[in-house]
Amino acid sequence: MKEGVIPHVEEMQAELSDIELEELHQLQIDVIDELHEGFKKACRMIMMKKEKHYGMNIISKRKMKRLKRAEWQP
Repeated sequence: MKEGVIPHVEEMQAELSDIELEELHQLQIDVIDELHEGFKKACRMIMMKKEKHYGMNIISKRKMKRLKRAEWQP
């Protein structure tokens, strides 16, 4: 048994057909993509708030690094 996997989940996965497993995997990928988009959007909003707070347009190296860091790939 894999460490960290709940036993009944492993049993349920064993009962699923290959097509159902593929659909489940695709659903997991879609959820991760949605979370990733939300995360990037939140990072952009935070940066925009900081720009307003400091009263300047900070499209500097610092901002570019943060935005690139926010665009991680799962």
